[in-house]
Amino acid sequence: MANTIVPLSRSYTGHAGKFSTVELREPTYKEIYIDGLGEPQQWQPGPSGQAVLITLPDVINQYVDQLAVAPTSEDLGQLNARDSRALARAVIGFFQDGPTAT
Repeated sequence: MANTIVPLSRSYTGHAGKFSTVELREPTYKEIYIDGLGEPQQWQPGPSGQAVLITLPDVINQYVDQLAVAPTSEDLGQLNARDSRALARAVIGFFQDGPTAT
């Protein structure tokens, strides 16, 4: 799978200059299972007994730290809320099932 490019709502200035996208590489088996990062979301029982999908910000942050190709994660702390959510959605997207081949 090719790297994922996350377009941002504006440009930012980092250590290597201006950037308006973030490039993420795909997570590996080692990161997910051996290192134990797991998935960035999980189903948990809610108060009424129905399952609730919980997003785990600490897991998303750990993936961003490891998966950010350009810029590196040290430049991403300045992202606004909209761009932060776009980055989180990209990480979550690695774990969603795509279309299956027939």
